[in-house]
Amino acid sequence: PDPAYINTPYDDILWSAVLRSTSALEMYRKQYHRIHPASVVNFLVLDQEFPRAIHHCVTMAEQSVRAVSGTRSGTYRNRAERELGRLRANLDYENVEDLITSGLHEFLDGTQARLNSIGNAIFETFITLRPVDTAPGESSGGDGQ
Repeated sequence: PDPAYINTPYDDILWSAVLRSTSALEMYRKQYHRIHPASVVNFLVLDQEFPRAIHHCVTMAEQSVRAVSGTRSGTYRNRAERELGRLRANLDYENVEDLITSGLHEFLDGTQARLNSIGNAIFETFITLRPVDTAPGESSGGDGQ
């Protein structure tokens, strides 16, 4: 909204609404007590323990993809693992002040685009149907023999 609302009670109401919309207000209050925009952003984006924080979700997604593909940490067998690893590493080194200064909205838009790409990579890697390779001399014809 209008920049005149920054650091006013109205600003607190807006950030509280964001926390409520993610079912995070109670957990946030236990950890930070008072509403501060930078703390809210840190909690919802960069927190590694809060289950609905972006960083936590990306870490869990990376672990899940590795469990499905059987890949050890430090190696990447497919595009989905590489993209998840890059995003998690970016989040590991991000800090809330830089996020806010460089533009939170732009960061979130870029992250959403990356997550969409990761979703496509997961689909292509694990779900897309591919033709079954047949051994030389075998027929994949339809006579059942």
